[in-house]
This record gives sequence, C-alpha cells and structure tokens, in this order.
Amino acid sequence: MKTIGFFLFFICLSGTLHAQTKKTYAKPNVNFGCTFEDGFFEATIVATKGNQVEHFKTPVYIQGCQVLSIPTEKVPKDWWVLFPPTDIDDAGNTLIKAEKGIQYEVHLILP
Repeated sequence: MKTIGFFLFFICLSGTLHAQTKKTYAKPNVNFGCTFEDGFFEATIVATKGNQVEHFKTPVYIQGCQVLSIPTEKVPKDWWVLFPPTDIDDAGNTLIKAEKGIQYEVHLILP
C-alpha cells in the first residue's frame, strides 16, 4: 500500500513540476490603427486635371484614417468634385482619385 501511495504522490508531484515548467509566451502588443484622431487637419493639396495643376491649402476632414471631405470654401469652384473615402498613410499623405478625372494629392501639415 505504501508503494501505491508513494507512486501516486510521485505522479502528482511530477504533474505539478511539469505545470510549473511550462513556458508561456506573451503575444506582442501590435499597435494596429490610425495615428490620426478624427477631425480637421490643415493640408496642402495639389489638384490635377489633365495638364492643369492647382495648389491650395485647406483643412481636410479625416475619420478612421480616411480623408472624407475637403471643404469647398478654399477650393476653386471648377475643382469641386465628389470622391470616395480614401486611406491616408501614417505620414499624412494620400492620392485621391475623384470624379471628372481630377486627382487630389493631399499632404497634411503636421506639427
């Protein structure tokens, strides 16, 4: 009977030691996400239509790391067009392909 008790004690002890020697690996904290908060950011914009080029500064509205709108007050009227939400990179740059063959090259002015 002592032998069975000793054997059971040894099995329990080895199971405990095995559990203590297991290594746990922490998953790296990968920071996916946008570096810009939602809101307006001042930007320089280079707009091209064919061989015409316009340069202007205006705030652009960003939400979820996408440029959603360019206010039209500072944009020449013949350059007002719709465009889909467009991703902006962590450096604050994007190329928006809009209607009527117009492209907006957006560069945020960062502090």
